[in-house]
Amino acid sequence: MSDNRVLSWTPRAVVFDCDGVLMSTEEYCLLSKVLVLQDHGVEPDVDMIASLKGLHYSAAGDALAQALGTPERSEACSTAALAKQRELYRTRPSHALPGALELVRKTSSAMPVACATSSPQDAVEWVLAQAGILPYLVCVTSPTMGFAPKPAPDVFTAAAKACGVDPSDILAVEDSTSGIRSAVAAGMRVLGVGPDPSSEQLALVDHWVTSLADPELTAWADGLTAAAGRKERTSLRLAMVAQNGKKEAMRAWASKNEATLARHDLVATAGTAQILRECGLSVRALASGPVGGDLHAAHLVATGEVDVCVFFRDPTVHPAHDADVAALVRLALVHDVPLAQNESTANALLAALL
Repeated sequence: MSDNRVLSWTPRAVVFDCDGVLMSTEEYCLLSKVLVLQDHGVEPDVDMIASLKGLHYSAAGDALAQALGTPERSEACSTAALAKQRELYRTRPSHALPGALELVRKTSSAMPVACATSSPQDAVEWVLAQAGILPYLVCVTSPTMGFAPKPAPDVFTAAAKACGVDPSDILAVEDSTSGIRSAVAAGMRVLGVGPDPSSEQLALVDHWVTSLADPELTAWADGLTAAAGRKERTSLRLAMVAQNGKKEAMRAWASKNEATLARHDLVATAGTAQILRECGLSVRALASGPVGGDLHAAHLVATGEVDVCVFFRDPTVHPAHDADVAALVRLALVHDVPLAQNESTANALLAALL
């Protein structure tokens, strides 16, 4: 473990774990399995609980089914554990851990920030939203999105892709051995957090703190924020969104103006970001519009992190997340951010500002 590999380094993105790092939800994964057993009249002993600890729900089905004496019900047990875990996130009280919200807020002012979790995406997004953390995140990646669970690197690799940053330039923040191994396998530097690290964990990470409120870590984050504020901008920051019926229009417009757009900093909702990348542009990807991407773009407008909005809207549809779309448009008006909602206006902004 080498301290200066974190606190003397400036990453280009940060990816946090959720349970036990950002939120006080670390016991829910284990408790969900215990509740499945108790529902079937089995009270697990200490050894059984130890064997279940750290098992992802997709891998816990076999162990639960064996404990219940019904090995053929492995898949049903796994499904039940996942349902219990979702229920716990929604119904049990949880809170952001000390220093978590401030660290996420400060780092997000300087670079993309994401969350890579082994828990269900919808449940994690729920608790992060309640804690005020979700708006600062580019994305939440989870095995429920089709990725292999930790210690496989998949959730961290997916988060890196969403941030538009090479894994070697990313700092991962983790508390568990499987999570640390996942981040290391993805090629990231790792900051470990927790009160009592094992010798194995200390050997794997680049630095360890007992809490995200650690004074040295806070000073490091303050330095990132100050450096971002001092940086002289030679480009503008564009938020770009195209609704489904306007995706191809955005592709054609971006291809035609690729040389100009390439000189600026682009951020876009997931589907639009994919189109822009196919046009050869570098772009920071947010979540898809219907799952919070439009709201995230609105947050960037409200916090002064966007100079221009290019939003190709389809007037023939009314998506379920119309309120999010309205929020983005309203905040652009409130904060006097230039907003183009069709190609003609985008061309005018391109000529006038870019």
